[in-house]
Amino acid sequence: MTVLLSSCSLKDAVNKMSLELKRVAISGFSPAGFEAVVYMQVNNPNAFGLTISDLRYQVFINEAEVARSGIKGEIKIPANGSVVAELPITVTLDKVKGNLFDIMKGKADFRVRGEVVFKTWFGSYTLPYDTKKDKDKGTEGEDGAQEAK
Repeated sequence: MTVLLSSCSLKDAVNKMSLELKRVAISGFSPAGFEAVVYMQVNNPNAFGLTISDLRYQVFINEAEVARSGIKGEIKIPANGSVVAELPITVTLDKVKGNLFDIMKGKADFRVRGEVVFKTWFGSYTLPYDTKKDKDKGTEGEDGAQEAK
């Protein structure tokens, strides 16, 4: 009975978590494609810290899937705090399907979806997420990366 209550508490706590696509920094253009880092802010409103033990993600540009990957290893999120996770991607030009100029001008819509596995001393919980940054709601960052408002 105690395990069931702890499990329910964990589910409620993790469901309060939020992931937000902050920005995408593109670098390393080549004839084959480009490298980028997707910056995802993970917010923990709980009175206890959580640890991400696995983060899987798919990245879409203008609704076309351009990358799929994951991060193994721990990312610690403090109680009542947040961290920014860096998600590296490699995008080949055949996957951007004519969206390259939109990307270079900062006029592309970005979407990231996947699953994040949180672990605490009560156990682990998997939370699906889906977040996006529309070109009409973003601003240009200092490094040329798109940032969410």
